[in-house]
Amino acid sequence: MHDTFDYREKNNVERNDFVSLLLNLKDTLSKEELAADGMLVFAGGFESSSSLMSFTLYELALNQDIQEKLREEILQEIEGNDGKLTYELLNNLKYLDMVTKEVLRKHPPLPDNQRECTKDFQVPGSNFTITEGTIVNVSFYSLHHDAEYFPDPYKFDPERFNDENVKNIKPFTYLPFGEGPRWVNFIIFWSFLINFEIFRICIGMRFGLMQAKLAIVKLLMNFKFLPCPRTTIPMKIVPAGPFMTPVDGIYLNVEKI
Repeated sequence: MHDTFDYREKNNVERNDFVSLLLNLKDTLSKEELAADGMLVFAGGFESSSSLMSFTLYELALNQDIQEKLREEILQEIEGNDGKLTYELLNNLKYLDMVTKEVLRKHPPLPDNQRECTKDFQVPGSNFTITEGTIVNVSFYSLHHDAEYFPDPYKFDPERFNDENVKNIKPFTYLPFGEGPRWVNFIIFWSFLINFEIFRICIGMRFGLMQAKLAIVKLLMNFKFLPCPRTTIPMKIVPAGPFMTPVDGIYLNVEKI
C-alpha cells in the first residue's frame, strides 16, 4: 500500500478508485491508517465473497426450483441488455439480491462479533447490568436462526426478502455485515493479532457483494449445480471457527449447460 501511495503521488496518477479515495484523506489520516483501511476492504471483501459464493451454490444445488428461477432471471435480463453484463444490470437483479440476502441470513460469514460497552446499561426487564468496558459477544447466527424474527429459520426461502416481506424484518436482527456507522476498536484473530479501527458495518461489504454476485451470475449462465454423494446434508459447521466454515467442505456436481 505504501509503494502504491508513493507511486501515485510521484507520478501524479489520478484514477476513480479506492486508492484515490484513500489519498484524498492523507491530510487527516497517517499512511499506516490508510494502509490499514485498504487491507480491511480486501480482507473483508474476499472472505465474505468466498463464503457467500460457496454457500449460495450449496443452497441452489439443494433447491433446484430456486436455481432455475434465478438462472431464468439472469438470462432474461442479460438478453434484454444486448447480451451485456454491466454493473447496473448486476445491481438490478432483484431475485439474485433476495437469494444472496437469504444465504447471508442462513450462513453469515461471521457467526458472531464482539463490541465493547461504552456505558453502564441495564438490560430491560431484568436486574442485570452490563458495565462499562465489558466485551459483549453478539451472535449473528443465533439472531438469524431465531424463529421469533425468521419463521422456520432453517428453511432456505429467498421470499423473506421480497419487497413486501422485507418490511417486516426487525432492525438489528439481520446482521450479516454488522450494523452502525460509528468507529470501534477491533481485534482480528488469525496467525497473529492486529489492533486497528473499522466501521461497525463491514467496510468491505459492497466490494464483497459485487464480486460474489458477479461470480454467481457467470457460473449459473454456464453450469448447473447438483448435490453429489459427498454433499453434507444438513450442513455441519466448525463450532469454534472465526468464520462460517463447513466441517467437511462443500462438494457438488457441476454440469456444463
